[in-house]
Amino acid sequence: MKIYIIRSAILIILSLCIVSKAFAYGDFYKGSKRGWFWFEQSEVVLNEEEHKMSQESNQTATDELNQFREELDEAKAAMIMRPNVDSTIKFIRYQNEMFRKADTVTANWQDALLVEPGLNIAREIPISATGAKIKSRADSENNQQLLKGFAKKFQLLFFYKGGCIYCTHFAEVLEVFASRYGFTVSSVVMDNKVIKKFPGTYRADLIEKFNVDFVPSVFAYSQELGVAVPISSSFLAIDELEKHAVYAASKLKERLR
Repeated sequence: MKIYIIRSAILIILSLCIVSKAFAYGDFYKGSKRGWFWFEQSEVVLNEEEHKMSQESNQTATDELNQFREELDEAKAAMIMRPNVDSTIKFIRYQNEMFRKADTVTANWQDALLVEPGLNIAREIPISATGAKIKSRADSENNQQLLKGFAKKFQLLFFYKGGCIYCTHFAEVLEVFASRYGFTVSSVVMDNKVIKKFPGTYRADLIEKFNVDFVPSVFAYSQELGVAVPISSSFLAIDELEKHAVYAASKLKERLR
């Protein structure tokens, strides 16, 4: 009987201890789905997320871009150097994200140009076929006027060799070009073989002054302004010759007024 009483007393004491413990950790046991050490783990995860968010908030846009680029490069390298399905999937995901960002930037860019048309530096370069033709025609007319003004103040100095087949053919191009825009052409013969269209003499001083070592060569010069500029140093078709002359004339535009 005494043993039974003692055992009962011990059980009551242990029950009280367990109940007190249950009350002490009541919050823990209320979450039946938390599992063992749930609170401790969630605290660690929460701290890691807060740390990550803190780091991201301190990042500049450049930092984010560099990080994304590094991750993309690493994913690409892993796909190539450690080929498997997982590494390929990872790279594709990064690549798709890059494409999505590019699409967003493109859309924003178009919206920005609609809101602020003055930001569009290409607005004077028409994209449509009709607009391109109009611009080409306008440019051609402007270039013609520019070259005609150029011809009023500058002459052309033609260096050639009569025995050079390229010089002979270029002489025909130069004749059309000079006639079209009103240029006067003076010639320097470098081998004493004259081309009938452009008769000239041998001038060692001019060859040395203009440092001519390749023919056919053409310079535009103005005695009045004391200026000489190279136009070509090889055979050119007439459209190429026009482009070279337009470039030289545009550089000297202020002096042509």
